[in-house]
Amino acid sequence: LLESLKAYLKNKQLLLLLESLTAHREAGSKQGIAAGLGMLGVYAREQGDKEKARALMDESLALLRELRITGRLWPVLNRISLAVEEADFVFARSLANEALAQAREVGARSYTAGVLGQLGRMATNDGDYAAAKAFWDESLTLYWELGERHSIKDDLEGLAGLAAARGELERAARLWAAAAALREAPGERPLDERCPEAVRTALGEAAFAAAWAEGQAMSLEAAVEYALETSGADPPMVAQMISSS
Repeated sequence: LLESLKAYLKNKQLLLLLESLTAHREAGSKQGIAAGLGMLGVYAREQGDKEKARALMDESLALLRELRITGRLWPVLNRISLAVEEADFVFARSLANEALAQAREVGARSYTAGVLGQLGRMATNDGDYAAAKAFWDESLTLYWELGERHSIKDDLEGLAGLAAARGELERAARLWAAAAALREAPGERPLDERCPEAVRTALGEAAFAAAWAEGQAMSLEAAVEYALETSGADPPMVAQMISSS
């Protein structure tokens, strides 16, 4: 019954999106069409159809550029996220730099934080850890000032991944634990355990358990303050164990 209900809700969501897009097309509203295409792209991505998602999102972005709309940034963020997920970093970085300039220009602080987070992911992937830390720190600071709890959790996880890549293993465990504690509210998705498992193996069970408990005990404010600190890395060989796991 539950699976049938989920399927019904998904189909109903798709129907509503298609009806909205049709209405915008009939009204000749290009801005509405761009929004509808963007939402359909997000839906397609959620269903695992990345090719369709990419096509819909690109059509949405093309319309927004044609209309010279610079303040509507959520479709751009979704396209950047998809490009990062597909490891299309050249395209993602180009779009992110464009979006960051727009977001700063219009004073869209939440969008600015979102783009900075994506740039942090790309810099981490490139091994440019200093740049990654700067991107993540600015993103986290903005989200903290805005009180966007859900996005703070995402940034804590991003900074945990950065710490692991740099070999800061206990720091990584604490940050992942703090993020996991924040995700344990009803309806929240569980933390992906693959990276913490790699950290657990390298640290050893006792050290990992101690660091995890410390992170779980942190308040939100304490976790943010800790994430924004700079600390020394463990030996490079340990970091290599994490990145190759």
